[in-house]
Amino acid sequence: MSIDVAKACQRGRAAVCTVVISVCLLAATLMGPAAAMTPGAPPNPQATTTNPELVNYTNWNFEEQGAIRLVSGWRVFRNKLLAPEQLRGFDCKGATTGYASERISLPDVWGPALTSTVSSGHGVATYCIELDLPQSERFLALRFGTLRTISRITAVYQGDDAHLDVIPLYQNGDPLRAPNVESLNPAVPLISLPYRGERVRIIVQLANYVHKQGGLIDVPTLDYYSRLDAQQRRDASLPMALVLVLLMVSIGTVIIGRMSGNQMRYNVFAFLTAASAFRVFFVSDIIWDYWPSFPLSRKYDFEYLSLFLVLPAYYMFVVMLLGRDKNWFFSKIVYSVSGLFACFAVFAAPFFAPGTVTLLREPFQVFWIINGFVIAFIIIRAVVLGRGEKLDAVIVLFAAVVMAGYELLSVFGLVPFSMEWSQLLVLLVTMLHARAFVVSFRGVEAERDQLTESLLEANTALEGQATDLRLALRRAEESSRAKNEFLATMSHELRTPLNAIIGFSEVMEKEAFGPLENKHYKDYVKDIYGSGRHLLSIVNDILDLARIESGNDELYEDEFDPVLVVEAMLRIVGPQAALKNIRCNLECASDLPMLHADQRKFKQILINLLNNAIKFNFEGGRVTVSIDMVDNGLKIEIKDTGIGMNKDDIPRALARFQQVDSELARRYEGLGIGLSLVDALSEQHGATLEIESEMGLGTRVSVTFPEKRLLFPAQKAAI
Repeated sequence: MSIDVAKACQRGRAAVCTVVISVCLLAATLMGPAAAMTPGAPPNPQATTTNPELVNYTNWNFEEQGAIRLVSGWRVFRNKLLAPEQLRGFDCKGATTGYASERISLPDVWGPALTSTVSSGHGVATYCIELDLPQSERFLALRFGTLRTISRITAVYQGDDAHLDVIPLYQNGDPLRAPNVESLNPAVPLISLPYRGERVRIIVQLANYVHKQGGLIDVPTLDYYSRLDAQQRRDASLPMALVLVLLMVSIGTVIIGRMSGNQMRYNVFAFLTAASAFRVFFVSDIIWDYWPSFPLSRKYDFEYLSLFLVLPAYYMFVVMLLGRDKNWFFSKIVYSVSGLFACFAVFAAPFFAPGTVTLLREPFQVFWIINGFVIAFIIIRAVVLGRGEKLDAVIVLFAAVVMAGYELLSVFGLVPFSMEWSQLLVLLVTMLHARAFVVSFRGVEAERDQLTESLLEANTALEGQATDLRLALRRAEESSRAKNEFLATMSHELRTPLNAIIGFSEVMEKEAFGPLENKHYKDYVKDIYGSGRHLLSIVNDILDLARIESGNDELYEDEFDPVLVVEAMLRIVGPQAALKNIRCNLECASDLPMLHADQRKFKQILINLLNNAIKFNFEGGRVTVSIDMVDNGLKIEIKDTGIGMNKDDIPRALARFQQVDSELARRYEGLGIGLSLVDALSEQHGATLEIESEMGLGTRVSVTFPEKRLLFPAQKAAI
């Protein structure tokens, strides 16, 4: 690609030169080596001869002045393929052939760069130059470079017998049959000129029906055969060496990335080096060294594919290295457009006319210009504003300036162009990019190590906290266990005297051993009996909770009618409700099933809920008990019109030995174990406890027993 750009700039194509300047940051990977460029040489001497068609180099000293670049002195017969015999007896002007020719300077390119049809540069032509060479004991040779696309080169010279001889020098096909044959390698090998042929006419027949631009693309070079051969060998070996180096860097990067914690960064750099290797391979003529019959049109497809891959690879590398927003919208545009171009080159191009892919060069170069400005912005921003990535940006910027500077200086002739230097600079730029990548990755590694160290310190602190928490939990569990054991032991110890107090007070209340003469004694005995019964119920509740929490409590289940049990419990709390003038109602559906549960614990659930509904109710309030079937079982609901509580206080009410901390609740006595016991007993039966309450409007508590605990009449009859 760099070679195409250089030639275009030499022909004065400002648009392509602008591309070079705009994508200077991308030149290192974009501009791979091309096939067989001409080496640098001093300017051509002004030929002086009586024959204006003869270019006189008889006084040229190859030892001191170096190679000759055959820029001027050429004539071309456009759209004509003239046989060498037609120009045999006369000069290149071709006065007797009947065809007009024109004098030109090389390179001579057919067709415009910006075109919508690939056939704009198709056609044939015959080029001719007549040289008067110096006498030399060493063989002279010509190096043509690339001719587009099928060519035949012939030499006409005067031998020792003064007879004009025609010698075929090279051909890669028959130009007369060019439209109907597959074009192969267009690169011309080194051509040895006839020995002691001081006056030589070089005739080039050329036909192009593949590329959008045909013609003599490279300026031929004339020099000693040994020097040109050495130069060509170096130029031929460097691309393959560069491909191997880039591939080894890519493969090594992937392998190292698999062993690191940040594989994506390695993969991005590996993609860049692999795309660069792919670019070098197909821009050069290496493919024909291993596959001589590889079609030229397909080679162009892969050459442009490499161009379409290098852009996203380099852009991805710069964004990864220096960009802050990795998900930039412009990134999606770059990857999408490049992907479309690449898909066309791989899958669609073979179905179009040969060389159609070359039409995409200029549109893609415009895209390169836009992308170049974006990448320049990223690099400059990193240099000016960056902190950790400033060194990376400086390295990438230096690499781009070195490569682009050499390309521009060689384009404008300020320094001679050398294929060796171009390829070595590509390698240098790649290594600089590798260095930038290493610098960046070391920074990432340092940050990762710092984060790892911080995480280790945090983990150590967390482990210490976890140990403290485990110890605290163990102490809490031991305290809870000790508390439960204390409560159970104390409750058992209280039960014996309580039973005696209750029994003796009951005997005295009934005056079984004689009347109590003073009525105050009777009142005291009633108080003793009532208080003892109340205290015994509290002790029993504490014992039940302790057994449930320790897992030693068992259910003694049988079948019973829940309605009858509810009615019995309402009768028990009736006197308590009457003291506050509270009405207790029962609402239940007909044909309710039997309940399979522990009847004693079912009564505990009811009595605790009814006691709470009465205790926390207003004077003259109402308590409603409803029993009904729901989708998931039997629902028993107790609703009161009492003081209620806030929704946030419900979890506190369910906790052991806790009461809602409100001014109204503090007026009522209690240990705060009623709801917690109801919750534990409900959970034992697989039932669901739900509480809804609102301050000042009352509370609704429901216990729903699952369907598996219900026994319908038909099931009971079957049993």
